[in-house]
Amino acid sequence: MLRDNEKIDKTPSSLYSDIRSSLSPYFRSARYFRSETLWREGDTNGMLVSLLEGRVKIYRIAPDGKAVTLYVMRPGDVFGFLPLIDGMPYTVNAEAMDDINAMILTHEQFIEAMKEDPRAALPLLRYLSGHLRSSFDIIMRLSSRDALSRVASALAGLLEEGDQRSNEGVIVIPVSSKEYASLLGLTPESFSRKITELADMGILERAGVNRLRIIDHKRLSSMAVPGILI
Repeated sequence: MLRDNEKIDKTPSSLYSDIRSSLSPYFRSARYFRSETLWREGDTNGMLVSLLEGRVKIYRIAPDGKAVTLYVMRPGDVFGFLPLIDGMPYTVNAEAMDDINAMILTHEQFIEAMKEDPRAALPLLRYLSGHLRSSFDIIMRLSSRDALSRVASALAGLLEEGDQRSNEGVIVIPVSSKEYASLLGLTPESFSRKITELADMGILERAGVNRLRIIDHKRLSSMAVPGILI
């Protein structure tokens, strides 16, 4: 549990640890098999997921019906925050990429935890407050390094999707650049600029229409968003 006067300058991984620690009495273990759905876009049965083993892909369905991977969650990640708190529908889908082990906290369990010990929510609220602070000027965010990290995360996710990878190191964006930018919450111009920045940094190169060759996998992964607000 964080102290009231503790500074809020922690990394996402340490904040995840605080969240797991403070809410540990209320978590339950869960196992999902490969290709099993954790939740679908529109579901309101929110849950907080602390991933222990395996990977989970976060994706959306494009207008043409194609599933487009946006992020890949890995062991140590904690996600599922928003519907857990407000009970509103998910805006993305979550599917197990492997057999996974996780700790789960449902919306109902979260409400019960708040009744028993309101302080248990402090690490979670601190984590969310960091995202809220960064969203005050959304226009600036979309042209900032945050957008670069968002694009890096999405491309790293595509790289892990075997059906999106044509040859070694080459990924295929499954929809138009305009649609893909929209799925990431970016303007087409901002998305194009970030691709150019990554190319200038020697991380990737264009390999044709909607095709990118990833040159430096390690640097791409290191630039990925460390925590996703879902």
